[in-house]
Amino acid sequence: MHSAIDNLNRKVLFPVMELLFVGYITCIRNIIGYNTYVKLMTAVMLLSFVLYFLGGFSAYWLKTKSIRTVMLIIAAAYLACRLISFVQNGCDRSIRLSIVLEMYYVIVVIGTPIGGFRRRSHAYFLFVASSLCQAANLVVYFNYEKFPQVVKSWFLNNTPIKDHPYSALSTNPNAAGILCALTAVVALIYFLEEKNIRARVIALITGIFQIVCLAILYNGVRSAIFSMAVSVVLLIVGIVFKKKRGRNVVLGVFTFAMVFLVGLGCFFSQKTYNQMEPLNENEIRLNAISSDRYIIWKTCYITFDKSTVFGRGSLKLEKRYRKQYAAEHENEVTTVHITAARFSPHNGYIELLTVSGWLGFALIMSFVCLAIADAEHLNKGYWYIIVCFILINNLFEGLFILDRFFPCLYLFRELSVTFFDDSAAESMT
Repeated sequence: MHSAIDNLNRKVLFPVMELLFVGYITCIRNIIGYNTYVKLMTAVMLLSFVLYFLGGFSAYWLKTKSIRTVMLIIAAAYLACRLISFVQNGCDRSIRLSIVLEMYYVIVVIGTPIGGFRRRSHAYFLFVASSLCQAANLVVYFNYEKFPQVVKSWFLNNTPIKDHPYSALSTNPNAAGILCALTAVVALIYFLEEKNIRARVIALITGIFQIVCLAILYNGVRSAIFSMAVSVVLLIVGIVFKKKRGRNVVLGVFTFAMVFLVGLGCFFSQKTYNQMEPLNENEIRLNAISSDRYIIWKTCYITFDKSTVFGRGSLKLEKRYRKQYAAEHENEVTTVHITAARFSPHNGYIELLTVSGWLGFALIMSFVCLAIADAEHLNKGYWYIIVCFILINNLFEGLFILDRFFPCLYLFRELSVTFFDDSAAESMT
């Protein structure tokens, strides 16, 4: 009975969630309606929770290595932390929805083994989903003016084609560019790992197509291109030195991300940079290099309550607070700061810190660090590069557990392979 329930969760609900996560960054979300789409995703997650606790929970969490028991305790502590934040911030609905999403990542996704076959099927899903999205965007980009007026009107009313004609069928160009770059990286890894000639040809064609789309449609999405470039460099280094130390590489990237975050905090703590005053020359250059992320990170730092243990509760409330702060200090802040307050933090680590507070941030970072340390499978092959890509891109986009964004699903899914039992481990590719 437990096996049947577990299979239903892994082989039916998980693929459904993959579809919903990818659909979330397309115009499908706008057509259905944002609130309706989020409710649908939440309902599927809750159903997955029920099946998971009836099926695989005890096998994957309670009957395994002690390090996973520690991870489970940390996850429980994080849940308690978030529930306190929920109460402190007025039991806002956005926090409740966020908690369901966060616990889905850290309990269900990372605690569900996928196996070699499932890993291949997930790769193929990504190939098909991204290729269809990019092909559709290409068709619209080059043929929009030829469409009948009624079709043009539909696009104007339901897509961001007016502002982003090259990614009209996506909710924003960054999301489409990241999907494209991640698919290219997965295709390259799959090409190197797969022995079947037909599968390698499919991966090669897919990878080339994604690169072409990046060049034509998303050459301005620098965060995706940078993350892909760094990932390729790490892959080349791994191939040249032939060292099976993928786990160490991932830990190194994770450590760099933490050092980067601490460095930002130290930088913004300086008196010269911790005020909402007009940007000086150095800040203007930094803001240009970071595609305006510098000013967003700065507003996040200035408005962040350094003494908070449990944070703002949700991304919605965090953004609302920054807008409110800018409005209350409109005589002191510049237009660029007011504009920056309208955007999400554009850094998954900063998001987590401001939303869950110091305690929540420390717990999740400890959880991820233990998950990486326990992930012995990262030393097998080059799949660890996927984790590196997401950890790097998370420095410039919100790809972590507070976001309904497919890279985070893939991050925890790749770490979840470590939850194989001995018999399942033999089926790994």
